[in-house]
Amino acid sequence: MATSKPYILTGIDSPPPGILDDPPFRLEINDFIKDEDMLNIYLLALTNVQNADQNEVTSAYQVGGVHGLPYTPWNGVNPAKDHRFPGYCTHGSVIFPTWHRPYVALIEQVLYEEAVHIAASYTDPKLKTKYGDAAKRFRHPYWDWAANANIPAILNTIKFVSVISAPSGTRTQISNPLLSYKFHPFDSTVWGEAGEKFGRWPQTLRYPSSDKADAHSQPERVQGEIGGVALMLRDRVYNILAYMHNWERFSNHTSSGDSLESVHDIVHDKIGGAGHMGNVGTAGMDPIFFLHHCNVDRYLALWQVLNPTIYVVPGGSGIGSATIPPQTIVDANTDLTPFRSAVAPFWSSAGSRHVTRFGHTYPELKGAARMSPEELQRQVTHAINKLYGPRPTGWGRGRIGILAGPGESTVEQAKDIVAEPPRAANAGDEHVNLPFTRRPSVPQIDHYRDWIATIVLKKYELPTSGYVHVFLSESVPLNDWHTAPELVGSVGNFRNNGRGCDNCNEGEAAGVTITGEVPLTGALVDRQLDLNDVGFITTYLNTQLHWRCQLVDGSEVALEDVPSLKVAVSSTPVTAPDNDYAFPIRGAFQIHHHITHGKLGGYSQGDIFPGE
Repeated sequence: MATSKPYILTGIDSPPPGILDDPPFRLEINDFIKDEDMLNIYLLALTNVQNADQNEVTSAYQVGGVHGLPYTPWNGVNPAKDHRFPGYCTHGSVIFPTWHRPYVALIEQVLYEEAVHIAASYTDPKLKTKYGDAAKRFRHPYWDWAANANIPAILNTIKFVSVISAPSGTRTQISNPLLSYKFHPFDSTVWGEAGEKFGRWPQTLRYPSSDKADAHSQPERVQGEIGGVALMLRDRVYNILAYMHNWERFSNHTSSGDSLESVHDIVHDKIGGAGHMGNVGTAGMDPIFFLHHCNVDRYLALWQVLNPTIYVVPGGSGIGSATIPPQTIVDANTDLTPFRSAVAPFWSSAGSRHVTRFGHTYPELKGAARMSPEELQRQVTHAINKLYGPRPTGWGRGRIGILAGPGESTVEQAKDIVAEPPRAANAGDEHVNLPFTRRPSVPQIDHYRDWIATIVLKKYELPTSGYVHVFLSESVPLNDWHTAPELVGSVGNFRNNGRGCDNCNEGEAAGVTITGEVPLTGALVDRQLDLNDVGFITTYLNTQLHWRCQLVDGSEVALEDVPSLKVAVSSTPVTAPDNDYAFPIRGAFQIHHHITHGKLGGYSQGDIFPGE
């Protein structure tokens, strides 16, 4: 039965002011699955929320639809004007990170409430207590794709999980709710608004095997795609956390340089391909969406510790949303609709500034309330250097331990719940759980130059979500671009596909641009080149640097058809820190015009480029 009263987002047992104890941690999924009781209650709760009536405001269908399709009002929050409903998400805006914070808190609260209800329903008092305790410590997990691009099997390949069901307490095998959402009922006319093929698929798919109704996800392709940009993701995350101190640039992909949103975009495209996660209008329906965005929120929380006096500044709304008109000014007090608050009509960025406000924190922030800002910054800096730093063994002599790279340590998991079934020798999933080498991105010297390719293009010049791929080779590779060894990295263009978004049409007419970066330094180190030899490196890149545009369905877009595309290469001198508790120091950037000058899509001297 549909909820009659508006649903209020309060957070989970939010600690009162002055409490020094940490609220429960949101855990990385590889750590989360070690707690068998909490994993059990999470899987049961997610299954129930997915199976709920699609008209129920707290159903997975309704909560997922807040992001885009089915383009209907959620929780009684109507659009601001009479036009095609574009969803509430605030992409391309200074409130992109802060809008998604209450969004993740919403699904967390919904699952928590369901978990508490399930735990209370066990007839065995011991199970009631056991799972009641697990429900209390439940907070939504995240997947840290930048630290480890190996997709945990429970998110990618395991089709069935074994759980202790309620109220009976018997062990039961159920479909893994983390792989897909099955529409019930499926309305082909609604989902066809994202494109004709979406109107044929009765469940969410990742890299669909075909456009037909019986298409299936391709987990080996998902792993191969995300693995192909694993090192780039690590480097980009490190760069925005270590070097970015400007909210407008950090927050969204329409500003100059790299951003949290741009890195987020490529992960969407790489997980979904031509499926649901690769399309703004459908992404919220895939259950992996919230593990992805929980991680994005974690990066926001880490960045806030490093930049405690910097927060949302007034800026453009981009293409706007269902409730925010395009090309208007938004700020820290703008309503983050449709998330209703108990103390105001809606949450705002100012109201949700502190991550603990919703009753959770992250492992890197352990003990934050008992530390000075400087002590907390040192702790977070050390964690970032260990997880994403360009030198796996740490900076200087002050490092503590040596960090094992992804795939070098065994991850424990709740074997009784997620034991992976045996696979046939020719199952075609040879890319699944590959150990990705965590090679250094910088040489073992104290002074070097960091090299970066910056990509700018009009967001709607590509007809669907897609990529700009960057290669280092004598010519563009002929094999699969996503897994080609010559691929250095990609910038993702994550957009609404299909019809039904008037705001997108307005954004296209306005010529909205996006910007992202591909770090080149690691690839140059791999080739054993002297980063400090500017003359040699610029000559080398002039002949070896290539780029191509591609849609998420694998089709190429000719560079002639993307006239707005501009690729530029810049470098900056870097001084390494003495220890793991500090970041490197960058100097002034120099744009090397002649590397791409005269090439199709290349930066030409005289072009106005972001950041100049």
